[in-house]
Amino acid sequence: ADTQMPWHEPAAIARAIQEGKDKGIDSVLLGGDISDSYQLSKFWRRPDKAIFVRERYALEEFFETLREQFPNARIVWKYGNHDVHLERYMSTHAPVLYDEDINNWQEVLKLQDYGVEVIEDYRKVYLGKLLFVHGHEFGQSMMPPVTPARWLFLRANCVDMCAHHQQ
Repeated sequence: ADTQMPWHEPAAIARAIQEGKDKGIDSVLLGGDISDSYQLSKFWRRPDKAIFVRERYALEEFFETLREQFPNARIVWKYGNHDVHLERYMSTHAPVLYDEDINNWQEVLKLQDYGVEVIEDYRKVYLGKLLFVHGHEFGQSMMPPVTPARWLFLRANCVDMCAHHQQ
């Protein structure tokens, strides 16, 4: 979760992949914000930073590597708040192009070619009895800065796991 490509740390990703190979995993759950979508954010941004095409190439390389390293694994990308910036941007700023194959990461990256399943924004994932969310699903405008785990537990009313909160 929260690799936010192209700002990712390649050594950390390589280490995670190696750990997965060493453990013989058969499934990969990407926990959201795999993309950063800096230029597509609704917030103020510098025009010279994080060119969209650079981000797209980093993501393509990541999914190629993931599939090469785990040829038979189930790969699931659970969208986080950054991962939906592309679709929101297209629907807001280029609605005439929305029906083209460029309005979300599944289509832009041709994720079906890598066998990647996508769980769209605000959906929850259960790993057995453990609830996994990216972390923005219960709202973040009232998120306390010190106790996000407690805050989330009180809203989810169960044992849960999330990313998103860089504390």
